[in-house]
Amino acid sequence: MFSRFLPFLCTMAVMVSCSNDNILRNKLRNVYSTPLIIPDSGVVFIDHSNCDLHQDGILNSEYVLFVFCGPDECSTCTMNKMSEWNSFLNLEKEGKITMRFMFNPPKHEIDNMIVAYHTSGLEHSVELDTCGAFLKKNPQIPQASIFHVLLLDHDGNPLHNKDVRKLFYEIIEN
Repeated sequence: MFSRFLPFLCTMAVMVSCSNDNILRNKLRNVYSTPLIIPDSGVVFIDHSNCDLHQDGILNSEYVLFVFCGPDECSTCTMNKMSEWNSFLNLEKEGKITMRFMFNPPKHEIDNMIVAYHTSGLEHSVELDTCGAFLKKNPQIPQASIFHVLLLDHDGNPLHNKDVRKLFYEIIEN
């Protein structure tokens, strides 16, 4: 009986896989089609007293590494892992890249986010989007966290680099 359904199950698995791949490609195409708008209002900057605070938006570096944590993600969980980004800070100090970290926690989690930030070990400022302005201004950003780390040019455009896109697909397909 099982052997009768095996070809059917294999065909369905391939169809679902292809369908998911097309959905993923369409979402990625939507993300790359529009420059990001990073809001100024409704954003609270927090930092350690020994960190540089980047309130003036995108600095003069050619590239911006933008990391976003959406309202459906565990903001404090993500914050507790943020020290992993410290290894990139030398690139920012050398002017090769600007790093932006934006969180959109639920309102009842904002105080916990600030505490988590101060204990996270991250040596960089972060932005708290307290009113959801980033997602309102950027409806092309999917909820899935795999789309929440973006390499942008200095104007906020996602890089249209085939090598970066290929690497992205290799990472998410494995």
